[in-house]
Formats: sequence, structure tokens, C-alpha cells
Amino acid sequence: MDRAGRQPRDASKDAETLAALSDGALLLRDQLHEFGLQAIPLLSGTNGIALWIPLSDGPQYVPLRGWLHTVCNEAVRRYPQRFSTAPNTHASGRIHLHVSSNAPGRYSAALQSAWRR
Repeated sequence: MDRAGRQPRDASKDAETLAALSDGALLLRDQLHEFGLQAIPLLSGTNGIALWIPLSDGPQYVPLRGWLHTVCNEAVRRYPQRFSTAPNTHASGRIHLHVSSNAPGRYSAALQSAWRR
């Protein structure tokens, strides 16, 4: 334990998690390519990956969010052992898909950080 009483991180577990997230992000990126869209995977915190989709036409929020739910549900249908839209499924080894950062008042700090470099 460290001075704060926490267990040390398992670096091999972190590497496995990042590899699984990376593979999942690439599967989703390929799915988005089917719609003619590009997507850029971005690390999001210590245990997440976000896909940033550059959109030039500024689609309306409500239809876009609905479409993103459709994309997530299709990924779960195609790869049920890899993805889930149910909260708290990371313990099962599946990747939790959500669109919560695509909401009013939300943003991606990772994207802003990448632009500031």
C-alpha cells in the first residue's frame, strides 16, 4: 500500500484494459466508416477512450444523439461479448458504450487538451 492506504496499480492489468479499449475503439471506428465518417480515438481519463467525429455541417443535437444510440446498439448487436450499453458492465470484461458526453453542458477535455499542444 502507498502512504494513502491505496493498493498499488497493476500495470499489466492497465495494459490489458488499454489494449481491449483500443481494439473496441477501432471496431467502432470501422463501423462509423460504413457511414462515410471519420473518427479519431482519444484517451479519456485513465480508463476510457472517446471517439471524436469531426462533423462539418453542425447537425442538430437531438437527432444526432438518437443516431449515436443507434450506432452503439448496433455495435452491441454485432459484438455482444465485447460491448454493452448497460451501466457498470466493465466488471464483465465488456466495454460500456454511452453517449453521455454528447449532451448540453458536456465537453471532452481530451480534445481541448490535444488542441492546446
